[in-house]
Amino acid sequence: MNRVVGPLFALLLLCVSPGARAHHILGLPHYAYKDNYPQVPVLEYPAKTGPWDVLLTSYPGRPVPGEAANLSFYIKDNASAQLYGEPVAVRVLQSSTFGRAQEILPSTQVRAFEQLHKVTVTFPESGEYVVELSMQVEGQEEIIPFLMVAGEPSSPWSVIILCVGALLVFVVVIRAVKIKRERRAAEA
Repeated sequence: MNRVVGPLFALLLLCVSPGARAHHILGLPHYAYKDNYPQVPVLEYPAKTGPWDVLLTSYPGRPVPGEAANLSFYIKDNASAQLYGEPVAVRVLQSSTFGRAQEILPSTQVRAFEQLHKVTVTFPESGEYVVELSMQVEGQEEIIPFLMVAGEPSSPWSVIILCVGALLVFVVVIRAVKIKRERRAAEA
């Protein structure tokens, strides 16, 4: 009888056990994620300049070309946790493989609002961008660059393969011309 009751009792406990009461993934509670998790992740870029800790956050984490993206800068003193209350300047440049970077957002003054400096940027196309934050640090202007990627940019390998291919065609043409000249000279 005891041999039957033990397994039945264990089966009953498994069937009636209460569900998990905490929402977590991989052992991290839900409140450790951003408010918008799991819909669209937020990208964070930390930086440090003088006594200031700077954190750039982008929502969405990978901006969609043609749609507005929110860039927020959290700036606080790393010793006293005092927030940076002065205005900052933000400029956005589109990187270019060849030539100069194109200015997407000219230098714009951004005032602190509550705990952050916030600006909205629309990236026109897929590619790499540089977001420059200018602020006063210990009496001098400091420019902090942050690399951003919008959309799905093409691989730099495609440009390299194209250049190598063009170089190979050039070498083959030069060699063919040289052989043709040598044959003409031998015939004459």
